[in-house]
Amino acid sequence: MEKEVSLGIVTGPPMVGGFISTSRDGKLIVIEGQDACSAPNYDHQGCPAVPSRVYYLIRASDHSILHRFAFPVPPGEKQGAPCFVDNSRFLILGDPVLVEDAIEYTALERSDLRLDSRAAVAFSPEGRRAWLGDSLSNSILVLDLEGAECTPPRPGPSMFFSADGTNEDSVGGVVLSPRGSLRFAPGRVGQAFLLDGTNALSTSWTGYFQAGMHEMSLALYVKFAELAGERVLIDWAGGNQWCGVRLLKGDDNRLLLQSWPGGGTLQSKTLMTGGGGIT
Repeated sequence: MEKEVSLGIVTGPPMVGGFISTSRDGKLIVIEGQDACSAPNYDHQGCPAVPSRVYYLIRASDHSILHRFAFPVPPGEKQGAPCFVDNSRFLILGDPVLVEDAIEYTALERSDLRLDSRAAVAFSPEGRRAWLGDSLSNSILVLDLEGAECTPPRPGPSMFFSADGTNEDSVGGVVLSPRGSLRFAPGRVGQAFLLDGTNALSTSWTGYFQAGMHEMSLALYVKFAELAGERVLIDWAGGNQWCGVRLLKGDDNRLLLQSWPGGGTLQSKTLMTGGGGIT
């Protein structure tokens, strides 16, 4: 904003102004399409249904559209302004009030509070309480918010990296950033990441799913070119530097699962030999 330089343009989806909200970590943006798909004076090209209200979830790093949220507009229902609660959830204020999951693209809650569609919202610094102001009723509603880490995990994977020629997550919104060159090689099915010690893949964000916050399962297939020395497979803090897990092949060619800092270590009974693959 200081130099008034355009960083990018999002084109294609129908939107005619509307409110914009950014997640607290600045990685996600949600844009309201306003009444582009409901007002009769627009052509409604690209609209999923008419009448409907639409919201677009955009990745800030490359301005790509991750998902389109579309809701029918019954007679008398007001368009709602979006507002991020944290890095994984955003509110849609209006009639009704909705809570949407920005990672799995699902509806979490619906409440018929019937606020003004342009209602204002403010959050406490720790994100545990929200104040919703309604200009129509001249009132303020105070809500205690449940933290994203308190939400039970949903069935199915939270993240899935096929590695088949891409570093993107096909389930959530996580993108692995290469350290060194991003390389691929023939895998068990399709392509796989090729890591030779000069490169790695990392991310600073895994949505609301953080290591140590829920019960979790890890599944991967790896084929070692050689077994000499220690090989770190996963080093995951999940955004919390005080809680994490690490999966590695130890010097004695056994798999080690560590929780850190100060946690215990589980060691596999199976001893790896040769350059074969393990699951």
